[in-house]
Amino acid sequence: MAEELGQEIKIFEDLRERHFSGEDDPIPEDKFMSEMKRMFDDFDYAYPGGESNRACQQRAVVVLRNILEENKGKKIAIGTHGNVMTLMMNHFDATYGFDFLNQTVKPDIYKMQFNDLVLEEVTRLWEHRE
Repeated sequence: MAEELGQEIKIFEDLRERHFSGEDDPIPEDKFMSEMKRMFDDFDYAYPGGESNRACQQRAVVVLRNILEENKGKKIAIGTHGNVMTLMMNHFDATYGFDFLNQTVKPDIYKMQFNDLVLEEVTRLWEHRE
């Protein structure tokens, strides 16, 4: 649809979902949330074979900063995963953490308004109804 309207679509591999654990040693389902909490409590902690919050945040924020610089003054849409989105938001405002992630739904849509590289406002645009 976007391409039909003359809008360019770019894919950035570094906005992919994070690797929570290695394929040979997945996080047991009954421990997933406690491990997620631990990752938010200690940004350098990673489950064996996985990616830490800090590593995921760093790779995603580099892309986001470049997108913001290249599109200054424009409205853009970015699609990514909830954990990556939360970590990008957390980079600019530490109040976006584990509790915020837990209240998001799938799918969820947030509008982030930046002034240069300062996050000024976040508005939830999606009201999930079952």
